[in-house]
Amino acid sequence: MTDALGGVPVIRVLAVDTHWSSARGGISTFNRQLCIALARRGAEVYCLVGEADDKDIEEARLARVNLLQAMPLPGQSLRTSLMNRPSLPPPDLIIGHGRITGMAALFQRKHFFKNAKYLHVVHTAPYEIEQSRLSCRGRRAVPAKDMNAEGVAVHPGWVNSENLGEIIGDRPATPGMRAR
Repeated sequence: MTDALGGVPVIRVLAVDTHWSSARGGISTFNRQLCIALARRGAEVYCLVGEADDKDIEEARLARVNLLQAMPLPGQSLRTSLMNRPSLPPPDLIIGHGRITGMAALFQRKHFFKNAKYLHVVHTAPYEIEQSRLSCRGRRAVPAKDMNAEGVAVHPGWVNSENLGEIIGDRPATPGMRAR
């Protein structure tokens, strides 16, 4: 935890997503609203995304969210660029979503920010949805047990105004959720 003005502890959060805007679907909307809500509650929020334009960066700044665009190496995809170490102070909490940004967020925790807590938001029932989606492409879904091995997995309905206090540590938390 970092110290804000006046000595009040502030949690530093890193959320990982593919986009800030909602151009590609509901998870980006959910992540953006979560980042804004955490910032309103006093958290220092960084959001690492694969793509952002000047409008996205300004919108995030006005909401007190630090939007970081992943910088792909030559030949690297935007998805794997989310696994490159971003330039930010060590976060207390890292948030990922689903099988794409969840894996990138967990990679960030395991390789760069080992003291951070990890929150994985599961937006689908992975064993029901992913089997039908991926089997036709010859890929295998990442088992949920592997995704949350380092943290806590929750469904989007859990992440509400009552539980924001648990996430940022301004009220008693579920065991293992409070930042150090």
